[in-house]
Amino acid sequence: MRSIPSLLRAQRTFLALALAVLPPLLLGWWTWQAIAQKPGGGPYFFTLALLWGMAYILLLRLGLRWGQDEAPWGPVAALFLTGWGMLGMAQVALWAAWRQSLWLLLSALALYGWAVLLQARPSLGRGRTIEVVFWGTLGLLALTLAVGRYPGEAQGARLWLGCCGVYLQPAAWHKTTTILFLAWGLMQGTPPWSWWLGLALTGLFLGWQGDLGNLALFFLVTLSMLAVHPRWRWRALAGAVLLGLGGVWRFHDLPRVQARLLAWWSPQQDPWGAGYQVLQTLQAVARGGWWGVGPGSIQVVHRVPLVYTDAYYALVAEAWGWWGGGLLLAALGGVALWALRVAQRMGFTTAGLAAWGLAGWWMMQTFWVVAGNLRVLPLTGMPIPFTAYGGSELTAAYAGLGVLLWMQGRRSNASPTFWTKTLRRTAWLWGVGMGMLLLAHAWWVLHGA
Repeated sequence: MRSIPSLLRAQRTFLALALAVLPPLLLGWWTWQAIAQKPGGGPYFFTLALLWGMAYILLLRLGLRWGQDEAPWGPVAALFLTGWGMLGMAQVALWAAWRQSLWLLLSALALYGWAVLLQARPSLGRGRTIEVVFWGTLGLLALTLAVGRYPGEAQGARLWLGCCGVYLQPAAWHKTTTILFLAWGLMQGTPPWSWWLGLALTGLFLGWQGDLGNLALFFLVTLSMLAVHPRWRWRALAGAVLLGLGGVWRFHDLPRVQARLLAWWSPQQDPWGAGYQVLQTLQAVARGGWWGVGPGSIQVVHRVPLVYTDAYYALVAEAWGWWGGGLLLAALGGVALWALRVAQRMGFTTAGLAAWGLAGWWMMQTFWVVAGNLRVLPLTGMPIPFTAYGGSELTAAYAGLGVLLWMQGRRSNASPTFWTKTLRRTAWLWGVGMGMLLLAHAWWVLHGA
């Protein structure tokens, strides 16, 4: 007769497998609908589904192996979002969907290989390696100041390194390495000057580039990690003041930032210029209504600049409506809540603080980007995590996902009461933020652009 623990483990395995089957079924049905509406695109859609399926099998196998008694519902939700994003991109920019599928497969292979290497040599996951990787991505970020490029146009912010049609954005990778480096520095008692210097240089380089979206996100994530640590909370207040002063300074210094803020405040003043993207995005949201027009009947999003990356929520809103936006936010919330669950299991340790930082990054970036699409906040130029087009963002997000998978099979007993309360408050805060975004979406459905 089987013991109760073994029966519980078998039940969790069954639930994990049942959960794992749901995304392929949903995406398969949506792919079939897209092919029915665009018969000529059948081979392209099938190939995209095949590449997604290869990455899905690799990461699902890794999640089930390392998850032990915990279902890997976070990675499943992340992979579902990536597949959904690729399907939407194929409707408006097939080249973006192709590139995103290759980036996904590359991310899955790299993550799986790194996992095998960590199992063989656990010392690679220690702090010194994290420090080396952090300074390496910071060096790439500095390199963009000298030889950075802007893909596709002669003028623009030079935030990428690239050649022969392939572009990389070091700022995206630096998010993951900064979170890991700061968690290690705060919890291991390393000399503060080391990570203070790294944070200061990161802020300086991002401000010099004029990448205020990533700069603001960088400050918010690092300030939240400082604020949750009892020893460094007062530094967070000083950092918030610096963030405000730096934002005002760059607002007066960069015409591009001024145009975005003015377009957010009053897009009708320049409907064919700075306000064009905002107005077209809101028209797509209003046209989608509550239930959407279907992925094969989208019209307005074809007029939205960069709809496959900066304004991807507009595509979801027109194709799938208000309920589609809610499903997108719920899936993103599922990834973040899974990261918080990992943080709870690890306790207030280096791993736990890193997991909390990764969850905060995904929640803040999601809220900021979607709020920009709904004119709650100014547009930032960043993609929705795991979903919208951006190879560097996708690889950085999956790198963080791999770190969490590695943590998931481990447990720590160092979990003080304040840490549990912090995680619960963070989860509630995300729920409130998601509700605000859905209310804003409903407002534009009812009142139009």
